[in-house]
Amino acid sequence: MYTYKAELIKVVDGDTVDLKVDMGFKTNKHERFSVIGINAPELRGTEKHNGKLAKQFLIDQLEGKPLLIKSTKQGKYGRWLVSIRIDDSETDPLKIIYIEELMVENGHAVYKDY
Repeated sequence: MYTYKAELIKVVDGDTVDLKVDMGFKTNKHERFSVIGINAPELRGTEKHNGKLAKQFLIDQLEGKPLLIKSTKQGKYGRWLVSIRIDDSETDPLKIIYIEELMVENGHAVYKDY
């Protein structure tokens, strides 16, 4: 629906993040989001080890980088489902990295239809 600039506040797990979103007109909103289209291992139970690896991979990819998010719809937990893109347009305008694809390609998540 809409695309916003965002900044990472915290990675909650391999498919959930807290972001500071630039809403425009000097207005920012802190919100928890689910990454659309993927499911990462949980941080508890039998998936705990892989869940920690997925979370750390997501931290390594997003921390300190300018992000663009595209909102879609609200998920079953009331969080907005977003596509997250690392915004490298200033350094390489042809380089587009979607975090959901990167998570799956590196074995830290699987595609899931919501």
